[in-house]
Amino acid sequence: VEAFNQGDIDALDHLIAPACIDHTPIDPALAGLEALKQTWAQLGYTFTGCHLVEGDMKIEADRVSLQANFQRVLPNVPQQAATLLETFQLSGGKAVEVWNILCWN
Repeated sequence: VEAFNQGDIDALDHLIAPACIDHTPIDPALAGLEALKQTWAQLGYTFTGCHLVEGDMKIEADRVSLQANFQRVLPNVPQQAATLLETFQLSGGKAVEVWNILCWN
């Protein structure tokens, strides 16, 4: 969440395995880490002036699920009412599979 809010897409290099499987890519022609970087860039563009606020997190063995909400931080930006739900399958300290859903409220 912090890396997203700071626009630090390169932080994904430390969090995501290069061959990570993204089960919900924006561009199915891309795969792995590059697909996730494109998804983050698109979300950053869509939610300009908003930050993710971490909500519930569940850790179970080698799987982490996270719920986060987009919150407006700039006064002239329309309120974005959306919730991001993500699940990460971990191996060797990095995500090897990712599932995400963006829910418009």
